Amino acid sequence: MICPRCGEHFNVSETRSWFNYYYSGSAEWNYDNDLSERLCKDCAEDDVNSRWMDGTLKAADGDPPPESQKKWWNLKK
Repeated sequence: MICPRCGEHFNVSETRSWFNYYYSGSAEWNYDNDLSERLCKDCAEDDVNSRWMDGTLKAADGDPPPESQKKWWNLKK
């Protein structure tokens, strides 16, 4: 499949497996439930992290992003 955001070719099954495993801890985000479209690994990670940082996506544990992580994320943009 081709990522609609960056145009990179990626395998949806592999990306879904990675995403669901990586975010299965305190965030409990799910590839099929928490993304509005099928994205490659990098775009999916950027999508959920940016929405978590701006408060539109909550982690299952309820913890907000640490201030140090917010500062790093804002520098990354």
